[in-house]
Amino acid sequence: MTQVVSKKIYRKLSNKNQVAIPVKLMKKLNISPKSMICLTESNNQIIMKPINHPIKSLRGIFKQGHGKSGTKILLENRKIDQEKNFKKHNLS
Repeated sequence: MTQVVSKKIYRKLSNKNQVAIPVKLMKKLNISPKSMICLTESNNQIIMKPINHPIKSLRGIFKQGHGKSGTKILLENRKIDQEKNFKKHNLS
């Protein structure tokens, strides 16, 4: 069973209806200035959740055990194919 630990942090709303998020919390949640945040109203509460960029969050998921990225493997395979074609057509 997962235990949820919540810590209350109090902040004052600015004149422009802005609130500052502590740096420690930003680092923990992996958010930075200009990150997208989802605000939801539920039971008289405002719930704020970071939105991770869907494309950036997929980076590196296809890395194989040897640590090469998909792009590096593709480029290596392309080079091998080009060399085969040069030899096949006597273009070397």
